[in-house]
Amino acid sequence: MDPVTQLLGLFLVLHILEGGLYVRRAAFVFVGSRGEFRVLSGQDSPLGTRAGVFIFLSPFPPFPSGLVAEPDPVTLGPFSAVPLATSRAGVRERPPSSMEPLSEVRLAQASAEGKSVRDRQGRLLAVTSSPAAARALAADFRAFAAAAPEDRASFFERRVSRRFDVEAVRERKAELERETAALGILGPLTWASAFLTLYGVFHLPFVWNRWPWFTLAVAALLIHLLLELWNAHRRLYRGLVGDRWMKIIMVLFSVPAAARARAFAARDAFAVYDPAAVASVLLDPGRFKAWAGPVWRDLRYPTGPEPKEGEAELTAVRRATLEALRRLLEDAQVNPSELERPSERDDASVAYCPRCLAQYVDVEGECDDCPGVVRRAFDDREAPRASA
Repeated sequence: MDPVTQLLGLFLVLHILEGGLYVRRAAFVFVGSRGEFRVLSGQDSPLGTRAGVFIFLSPFPPFPSGLVAEPDPVTLGPFSAVPLATSRAGVRERPPSSMEPLSEVRLAQASAEGKSVRDRQGRLLAVTSSPAAARALAADFRAFAAAAPEDRASFFERRVSRRFDVEAVRERKAELERETAALGILGPLTWASAFLTLYGVFHLPFVWNRWPWFTLAVAALLIHLLLELWNAHRRLYRGLVGDRWMKIIMVLFSVPAAARARAFAARDAFAVYDPAAVASVLLDPGRFKAWAGPVWRDLRYPTGPEPKEGEAELTAVRRATLEALRRLLEDAQVNPSELERPSERDDASVAYCPRCLAQYVDVEGECDDCPGVVRRAFDDREAPRASA
């Protein structure tokens, strides 16, 4: 293989690699362009560890964006903040795996460092999938610690309401489309110009004879793109200067990343909202209902016994989150009870699991795959499918 082909191949390989997103295993990535989105779950990705995964965006035009949203990495409830056992690749330490609440002193010292939240001594409090989420969580930690004990319940309720604010998500979507519209044009144009110039310098006499002008044109496009990326990121994420510089450096030193400029700016636009609120806005009704089913059932029917330590905290958070999700589903014209039963009844089945929807010929006992979840009998009015 000649050096020119190797160089062009490297250009394309970098382009593919720069479409990768590293997120927590619990995160969701809403992938789309031109207003149509589908959702990818970190739980389904084979590329990663138990804690974090890579999700790759399509390398073909129109280059899609991947919008990240995730459940809370901690249980910040009406009484205390209880860490969940969570970590990510590259971080050796992790929040305590026990249910012992984080101390108010540590919460009051919380600050965001990249995608993690730490106290003043540098000890890890939580890990998120984005700097925007880490910054918001650190602010919530400090606000929780500063609130009087009698005011923390109302703080918790406001926080849940804020994370499930569908109208705020709609406004954020409109802002995102407005601020990144130019990047959606400049990114692919810069990428294509750089690739064609690189190819033309070695294979097309017309370009070779005028290579300084073509190079200047690509440089001008790149400078324009970097300015647009800086301004869009500054307007979308005020205060995240370090993250802004990181994205600028990525494009500056790896021109193939220009195609992902809009995706870079859009990635964390919804990081402070619950995935359910984001899904209700970005997904079409059919996809939203299909996505919401497992999410609702997992929350409605948790498996196994509750931990003894922090049990009240987890119960309160689950109850509040479940009620917020119920209201969101009903506003989206989705009946939560319909998500808890199979769409079709198998022949000879008399019961099913309301969590995983597995069907059984015996109504007694728990689901084989969902410890602690009791089987539910079919309504006699639900006819089984006819045998083949």
